Amino acid sequence: MSKVRTFSRVFPAKHIRVGLPTYFVEKILINAGVDYQSEGYMELLLELNEKNLKLGKLTEKDLSDFKSSLVYKSIIPPDERNKRHTCRAGFHFKVGDELSPRVWSKKPYSSPQIIFYHDFTICKTYVLELDSEEKSKPVIDGRLRYSLATKLANNDGLSLVDFQEWFKGKNFEGQIICWTHPEY
Repeated sequence: MSKVRTFSRVFPAKHIRVGLPTYFVEKILINAGVDYQSEGYMELLLELNEKNLKLGKLTEKDLSDFKSSLVYKSIIPPDERNKRHTCRAGFHFKVGDELSPRVWSKKPYSSPQIIFYHDFTICKTYVLELDSEEKSKPVIDGRLRYSLATKLANNDGLSLVDFQEWFKGKNFEGQIICWTHPEY
């Protein structure tokens, strides 16, 4: 059974870029080689969300509106198109688990979720520790990996500054959950 993970479409309230788009969905789809502007992508959305469509939780308009909200690949600079993993608190995933990528259809936590792509098989996990004061010094699998801070942020779909802001103000202990093979 897949484990659901929702991806934020905008930066959270505590972030300096609050409310601006993250483009996480687009980056995931680009990395998967999906032409999300095509009619074929709409067909995939209908197929993936068939159960919630039948139950009346989602409508075709919800899916069409979601598809229309995705920005063109050309808007995202080529060097900012990565989203090869996600960093999540806790230790809920292991290699071989399935991750179901989703977004909220409307208001987070109070609207149905849209499944925007096939389940990913987790190919690697790392233990990630971030000190609240030293976000540019990640500890990955028990080793300080200062030289990999920018790579970690970029593979998570963020600049280093945005990554540091995302996790600011608290110590973080959790996982880097990979559906591609970045090496740290």
